[in-house]
Amino acid sequence: MAASTAGRPVASLVEAEAAYRGSAAFEEDRAFFRETLAGVQPALFPSATVAPVGGQCRARHTFTVDAGLVRRIRDAGGSPFAYLAATFAAYFSRVHRTEELVLGVPFRNRHTDAELDTVGQLANNLPLCVPARSHRRPRWARWPAQA
Repeated sequence: MAASTAGRPVASLVEAEAAYRGSAAFEEDRAFFRETLAGVQPALFPSATVAPVGGQCRARHTFTVDAGLVRRIRDAGGSPFAYLAATFAAYFSRVHRTEELVLGVPFRNRHTDAELDTVGQLANNLPLCVPARSHRRPRWARWPAQA
């Protein structure tokens, strides 16, 4: 990227964001999500959890989904994403004793070549409401293991 345009993609993204936030579309989107998510309880990780003095309350965990399991999910007509969302919902709904869970699903929010070429965080989180009934064993938990 030439020096004369080095900051332009970021500046145009900032301008577009400001224009959106000042628009009627933003107010409609905000009203929709406020209405849709009104009364969602409980907060899974409430802000009341504070870090010790001088410390941080952060953790990062990773895991790998076995290729055989992914194959079985796809062979049954499912998607690995839906499987994981249901798994998280089942687990956290049991931990928090709730019948619905809202997962924050990050998604890429880049539409143009300039946005794709710009380094930085341009993702949003989409709230995904997942019903979870803890008294029923999820369908995927009954699938037999296959070699």
